[in-house]
Amino acid sequence: MIILGLNLYHADSSACLLINGKIVAASEEERFTRIKHMAGFPSNSISFCLNKAKISINQVDLIAVNFNGKYNFIPKISFTLKNIFNLNFIKNKIKKYFTMKDLLSLFYKNFGLTKKIKILNVPHHLAHAASAVLVSGLKNGLSLSLDGSGDFSTGEVYVINENKFKLVEKNIFPHSIGLFYQSLTQYLGFNEYGDEYKVMGLAAYGKPIYISKLREIISFKKGKIVINLKYFNNQILVNESSFTNSEMGNLYSNNLIKFLGKPRKKGSKILKKHKDLAASLQKVFEEMVLKKIFYYQNFYKQKNLFLSGGCFFNSLANMTLIEKLNFKKVFIQPNAGDAGGALGAALFASEKYDTDFSNKKMRHLYLGFENNKEDIKKIIKFYYLNNPNKFKIREIKNHKNICKIMAKELSNSKIVAWHQGRAEFGPRALGNRSILADPRKLNIKKILNQKIKNRDNFRPFAPSVLDKYAKDYFFLSSKYEYNYMNCTSKVKQNKVSQIPAVINIDKTARIQIVSKKNNINYYNLINHFYKLTGVPMLLNTSLNIDEPISNTCEDSIQIFLKSKIDFLVIENFIISRIQ
Repeated sequence: MIILGLNLYHADSSACLLINGKIVAASEEERFTRIKHMAGFPSNSISFCLNKAKISINQVDLIAVNFNGKYNFIPKISFTLKNIFNLNFIKNKIKKYFTMKDLLSLFYKNFGLTKKIKILNVPHHLAHAASAVLVSGLKNGLSLSLDGSGDFSTGEVYVINENKFKLVEKNIFPHSIGLFYQSLTQYLGFNEYGDEYKVMGLAAYGKPIYISKLREIISFKKGKIVINLKYFNNQILVNESSFTNSEMGNLYSNNLIKFLGKPRKKGSKILKKHKDLAASLQKVFEEMVLKKIFYYQNFYKQKNLFLSGGCFFNSLANMTLIEKLNFKKVFIQPNAGDAGGALGAALFASEKYDTDFSNKKMRHLYLGFENNKEDIKKIIKFYYLNNPNKFKIREIKNHKNICKIMAKELSNSKIVAWHQGRAEFGPRALGNRSILADPRKLNIKKILNQKIKNRDNFRPFAPSVLDKYAKDYFFLSSKYEYNYMNCTSKVKQNKVSQIPAVINIDKTARIQIVSKKNNINYYNLINHFYKLTGVPMLLNTSLNIDEPISNTCEDSIQIFLKSKIDFLVIENFIISRIQ
């Protein structure tokens, strides 16, 4: 059975293709349009998925969408009546409803669809839950999905029994812990959509002295997270269907300014107050999520926990949850946000309709685009001919020799862009679209931030570590597998001085464990670096500069040309600058 999963007309639009219960391809639309958090109809991602499988749209049996316009119908009507004079709100909700209702016409228009394909509308948070449960290899447990908002829910709890989902609680918009965190992120001067990770990094530099104040605007009552609405403008989220850029209106109200003082302006100096507020926000966020999980675990006594939704990109909170919760196994969907909803919708449909489906543990996220060898040669030649005297090219047939050469350069403080195979599905670069550096050199952070990544100095970089040495450097839990840079770990004290470039000020690191089975080329590179230096890891950050992560080899070459990266490795080609 062929199932196409979609997240569309919502931030981070994406597509995913399952054939006979197996994931064939998945990608975010932003990778192709080069617009961060692209919404709208993911035509490029759909084309990629179909091309990867060498099929046409007419061979698809079912389209699964992580949206259900009829879901939470009564709360939607109630909220609409209360906002009846907000014409933009009414107009955009109607527009999205009719756009989604006539989804097949978009396929007729974009792909020449000639048959009527069944469409399954999977509620937003059910798709999130399915994205975690149905690739975990675990058939029973407690599932929690938390984000800003989707289908008018802001969080849902499910009990899982033999891959079946029983809804036991939902938080209804506008009471949202995701929007609470996003509102305070904006208050702290980080105004772009998705900037919450910056606050998470900043939190390590402050003291949580504002916890009591924040508890006045968010609380936990009888299984639900409740926010004091006078401090927020959550109803501003009225135009998600046309969202194509990363800026949005302020979600906090003037009452929050009266309560906490003047907000920080974007780009202005970060003061002690801002650091302390970030630390307090992080602690209150963790406190609320812990309370919610404890509450339902006490009811249902499950052994396994499944986490999904954009809130679980918060790797620092994930570490706290894993440390404090009493579960045998914790599985966090590595692409926990809305893009992962396309995968979740497809998985839910596959479990429901495809007899070939089985719940097997996800082993990797290398599900995206890759250029074929001939295209790579042509593109590299084109850029070489159009940029004379700027760089030189070497083609090396044996990839292990490339790993040896690049390990040596990395040990000499060179910066290497590493482009291999298929792009990752999700916001983490996991060794196929990465910028790499020596974790032993503290000054590497400054070089990366100021000369290449153009990002805030307080933001930490992450380490990729060989599997057999991970426990020598980091405190790890047997509950969780640290393969996707989705959970922070504490660094062992005797190792802190060895890897200063990948440790945050709070002595934690957001690690990726690398194995031969999951990524042999990346493993070999790190292993050669280990043989040279005695350190079994590399600093790994995403291959991008103020744009989505690189997708094609052309993207990577353009990033290389406009940066001060020393080397770019694309498959078996080493591209280096002419000094």
